[in-house]
Amino acid sequence: MGAAGLGLVGLACPAPGDDANPSAEVPPARTATAATWSTFASKPCGFSVELPSSPSPQATPPGLLDQIAHDGPRMAMVASCGEVPSVGSPQEFLGITAQVIAQKLNARIDERAPFEQQGRPGLELRMTIPHHDQPPGMAWPSDVAYRLRLLVAGQRQYQVHLLYPATAPAEVVDTGERFLAGFQLLSDAPAAAAPLPWSTHAVAGVTVEAPGDALPLEPGPGAIAAIRFGRDDRSTPYALSVWPAPTEPAEPIARLRANFLLHVATEHAEIVAETPALDPPRLDVRYRPNTPLPPHLVPRDAEARSAIEGILERSPSEFRVRLVLLGDRIVQLRVANTTPEDEPERFLDSLRSDSAG
Repeated sequence: MGAAGLGLVGLACPAPGDDANPSAEVPPARTATAATWSTFASKPCGFSVELPSSPSPQATPPGLLDQIAHDGPRMAMVASCGEVPSVGSPQEFLGITAQVIAQKLNARIDERAPFEQQGRPGLELRMTIPHHDQPPGMAWPSDVAYRLRLLVAGQRQYQVHLLYPATAPAEVVDTGERFLAGFQLLSDAPAAAAPLPWSTHAVAGVTVEAPGDALPLEPGPGAIAAIRFGRDDRSTPYALSVWPAPTEPAEPIARLRANFLLHVATEHAEIVAETPALDPPRLDVRYRPNTPLPPHLVPRDAEARSAIEGILERSPSEFRVRLVLLGDRIVQLRVANTTPEDEPERFLDSLRSDSAG
């Protein structure tokens, strides 16, 4: 079916140098117990896989560092790696990558589950590619069962693809399970990214607890301050901005809502929920913007960026904003999708006004 075509589904950034597959010249690292299975290693990526025969000779697709593929008559097995663009969290990147891959291969996601391998976060998906919707290069006479495992290690992403006819007998399915189980990260694979430490930051008369450093953002017209949190090479989903409170309308919650509509919402934003509170006046808003893509998820590859923006137009990400009225100022705390679930609450609930002591 042309396993090399799977190289187009990643969000990797183009790698410099020769596009030839370096792993094709790597001899088996060891022989598996079954005589027909051997282990093959990718030096550029730092992973190994078990295959029932030698890898299929293929050039590494653009945008990937390396790929090892086995394209058989009843099954396609592919393992690859590439670079990760700056992301707020590995889970965000994994979710977006899964959606892009499913879209490009016309696959229906049947099951998805997070997992961890060798200390690195991952996402596993079971999908189906309908026979009538197979993309160019696939010519199997039935629906295609598609297993995908995604891993993030540091600033590198790993993809393990397994495809076979949905009507395949049990021995084919067992072969596929062995391939998935045989994928291993080697000692030279990037380490798992250490969590950014949380600390208290003082900004324009308020303090808030957030991970990483306080980094300036380009403030919107009229803003007193605008800050994002993270590192220069690593963003997080958290941001804070401070605005002068409008004098009208007089009712506090209405003033907060007006500030949100003026400085946060776009004409394409869908407000999912609003939760007001008092003492101090506060408005929590969940909303879904179709565009633009959140800056920390923008890949450098134009094709990947276009694919992601198309996904967001059909299934937008959800964002949270907490607006708090403090005297003559409004403080906005903004959170994009993130995990674990308790982290956004830690950020939102940490806001304190210096003048309130």
